[in-house]
Amino acid sequence: MSSPSHQTFLRPAVLIGDETDHNLRLAAQAGATDLVGAYPGTELAALQASCNRAASFGLKLTTIERLWPHDKIVHNKPGRAQQIQDTKTLIRNMGATGVKILCYNWMPADDWSRTSTETPTRGGSLVTAFDINAKEATLDSGAADYRGELPEDPTSAEELWCVWYTGTLLRSRATYLGAVPH
Repeated sequence: MSSPSHQTFLRPAVLIGDETDHNLRLAAQAGATDLVGAYPGTELAALQASCNRAASFGLKLTTIERLWPHDKIVHNKPGRAQQIQDTKTLIRNMGATGVKILCYNWMPADDWSRTSTETPTRGGSLVTAFDINAKEATLDSGAADYRGELPEDPTSAEELWCVWYTGTLLRSRATYLGAVPH
């Protein structure tokens, strides 16, 4: 009797804010197999270099998350068409390099906003937090690298919901029609 074939169910992945040699080596030593990387830009060579660097530590770059410029898409602002084209290029580059997951969000700003990065919690560990009554929020590290200034004419909640709903509706219909894999 032959043994049943086993498919890997879970691959431990890690998102590292500062991808130093030291941190990548620690991730591999801790048992991570996959790496979640930040947006590498639209050049195929940059994404391939990120894949090669991860591989040199025994990791596989499987996901792009964080710092992907899509604020003009979310806010339906001038420059939206270019960001859509850049996203298409990114997805093609991901296909060419075997990076299978693009983690996207429709938050009004790119990454999470926080008012604290040192809020104590269970066991004395520190976590990030957001308090709507705090005077200032900070963007995740590097989020301002491409975003520049916040818009002078902020998008209303109604407009954000309209853009989100329209995108969700179009995605649902495209999936139903077989244009987008489930």
